[in-house]
Amino acid sequence: MLRRSNLQESNVFIRRLSKAHVIQALLLAVVVLGLIVGAPTFAEETQPWDESYFVIEQGSIIKGLSSTGLTRVEGDKELKIGEGITRIGDHAFQSLGLTQVILPTSLESIGQYAFTDNAITEINLEDTQVTLPATCIEVQAMR
Repeated sequence: MLRRSNLQESNVFIRRLSKAHVIQALLLAVVVLGLIVGAPTFAEETQPWDESYFVIEQGSIIKGLSSTGLTRVEGDKELKIGEGITRIGDHAFQSLGLTQVILPTSLESIGQYAFTDNAITEINLEDTQVTLPATCIEVQAMR
């Protein structure tokens, strides 16, 4: 036979259990909603590096990083080049430790060895018409 104190303890346990289940259900709902809506991808969440980070010639050709860009790349290995750049020069981003690169739709060509000696795991061409030259990146460096 259940005594009143045992019954009260059971009700408290059930209330606690119910709260825990409600919290779990809410967390699950948030996760599912995130999957349905879609979490932002690298391309969506990364802001383009502005022109002050690059050495730019003829208004739209990146030759490399400026001193400001070299400082930034020490802590930010995810490079996103903004629209308007049409060419990336030879060796422009060689040996910088980059892990991810997003290229603009305005890009028309990429120079030799532009991304060699990096740790790139993702390149997003954002619907560009450019072809990556064979010497642009070391394929064995990609993971």
